[in-house]
Amino acid sequence: MNKSLKFILLFSALFSCFSILGQEEVIYLKNPSFEGLPRAGGLAYGISAPGWIDCGRLNFPGETPPDIHPGGFFNVVKEPQDGKTYIGLVARENETWEAVSQLLDAPLKEGNCYSISVNLARSSNYVNMQSQDSTDIVKSQSKPLVLRIYGGLRPCDKKQLLAESPLIEHTDWRTYDVEFEVKANHYYITFEAFYRTPVL
Repeated sequence: MNKSLKFILLFSALFSCFSILGQEEVIYLKNPSFEGLPRAGGLAYGISAPGWIDCGRLNFPGETPPDIHPGGFFNVVKEPQDGKTYIGLVARENETWEAVSQLLDAPLKEGNCYSISVNLARSSNYVNMQSQDSTDIVKSQSKPLVLRIYGGLRPCDKKQLLAESPLIEHTDWRTYDVEFEVKANHYYITFEAFYRTPVL
């Protein structure tokens, strides 16, 4: 298990669709509330939410995949806003971060406007074991992060930054309705936890 500090962002999609503003066409996400076996990510297992791709295997192959909560691990005990589980995305002090991606049922089309609603929260507690000078130290890391939404041509591709949430400092679930315009056709969507910009 990676020993670097982690900051967690809790995430689930409130609705199961993207909708083109002003039209009836709907693009459905697969498993939008990240239903799966609650499990702390391990390199041998991968992400346990069907329909989602772990971008860490592509970008940071030495890091563990995202965790599916609630399972009590890392002292994260928040109840889901929708369904039975949700995903925890982290960003680490070693400048690695977690993201998930999936192939859309239909592409986001150039020139169209879309909307999506997502539930976001910061965990009030995230306990991480670290080793320092051969001594295990328990540290609670739950600093706020932002959620970035990308469109692309391949899994985890970041061809266009479609939207970015404000800094998620609240520990209760809140719904964010996001609208964005697509500048090129996108077949994949990616959700990424990231640090407060402009600095890591």
